[in-house]
Amino acid sequence: MNKNIASAIAIFILGLGLRLGRINYLSALGITPLQASSQAIEYVLLGKGLLHTGGWSANYFVARPPLMPLLIAAVYATTGEAPLLVAIINCLLGAATATIAFFYARQLLNDSRIAFVTGILVAIDPASISQNMTLQAETLTNFLLVLGTWQLAAALQSHRWRGFSLAGLLLGMAALARPTTVFFYLLCLPLLVLLVKKWARMFLALAVLPTIMLLAWCTRNYYFFGEFTYSTASDFNLLFYRAVSVERLATKKNPDLIRREFALEIEHRLGNTFTLDEVDSGYYWNNFAPADSRRVRLMRNLALQVYWAHPIEYFATLPIGLYRMYAFSAAYGSPYLPELVFNLGLYALAVLGAYHAWRKQQRLTWALNGLLISYVTLATLISQTSGMDTRMRTSITFALAILAAVGSTWLWDVFRQSNKSRRLFNRSTNANVHYPN
Repeated sequence: MNKNIASAIAIFILGLGLRLGRINYLSALGITPLQASSQAIEYVLLGKGLLHTGGWSANYFVARPPLMPLLIAAVYATTGEAPLLVAIINCLLGAATATIAFFYARQLLNDSRIAFVTGILVAIDPASISQNMTLQAETLTNFLLVLGTWQLAAALQSHRWRGFSLAGLLLGMAALARPTTVFFYLLCLPLLVLLVKKWARMFLALAVLPTIMLLAWCTRNYYFFGEFTYSTASDFNLLFYRAVSVERLATKKNPDLIRREFALEIEHRLGNTFTLDEVDSGYYWNNFAPADSRRVRLMRNLALQVYWAHPIEYFATLPIGLYRMYAFSAAYGSPYLPELVFNLGLYALAVLGAYHAWRKQQRLTWALNGLLISYVTLATLISQTSGMDTRMRTSITFALAILAAVGSTWLWDVFRQSNKSRRLFNRSTNANVHYPN
């Protein structure tokens, strides 16, 4: 058997085994995949709605893009209501993501060691394992994103427009599963200018399909909702997560009270005569997928007012958001020492690997992965610094893993070379020693 195929199979088996083991462990505790995430029921209800009504008019689609509900609808249409089967499919996709990361690393660097370490790191990542067994959209997004990034790397090396078109298709589909990476393809323009001679034509090939998907979904939301937006979740997060963090740091108020006050302010700006006593701690969720499109603009405007009023606190909350995004997963509790150790090692090796790739002029390796890491990190921190954990980081795990693999193999080579030099020195020294008779 080809060595690369054997490595890929080993990575897939390891990744799948860990994910299915997580399902089995939680099952023994009485926790089902449907209960493992508070957002799972949203996707299940949307999927069941598609199955039973066949329409796209459900109001919640204004907050949740369609691919995960479509997957659930397809599974339920085939087997009946089987959330466990959906979770197993997500585990298969998670294991496949680690395997594709192996091939992506091979594409970038043509180094079997680096590729194998990359796949192993993605396969054993605690955040990815905990996320892959839920019924949320991150797993499907990450699978499509690593596929799209792999094809983008191949296209940047081959300069073939069909490769850019395929990459654009996959990146657009990733955004239709979860909107975090919706504008990533646009930020790839500097890479094309840097690496591709006929960059304008290739960028057009990359951008056409994801732009059509973006505009089509925004048009759908405008038709049913009256607001030309990709997802109301972004504006909701801007106010009820990001602005709440800023306001809390500035005023020392209780976050629950701040959310109630923001929800009340939205009602007042709509002309509704509510009092604070009529707005309970969960009332703000009425703005997540609202029936009234005016709420979206009001949430955005109120959030911007809070940021403008407290600019120092806005930037002061960024380290808190970075910690929550990169340090731990709520699924394991905080702090969970094995996860923290893994994450610290991953990030330290990734920084080392990025430096080594830059020093060796491996421009595509550090530039493409660095661009993706920076984009996802900034896009996340702009919209929220609370109500999140390393689930938000799983979209870039494969990019971090490649850089960490570069760093770890470099360290290993330095260690081996040092040992070899030491042995040669000792052998030379011993050969020159003359003992008296």
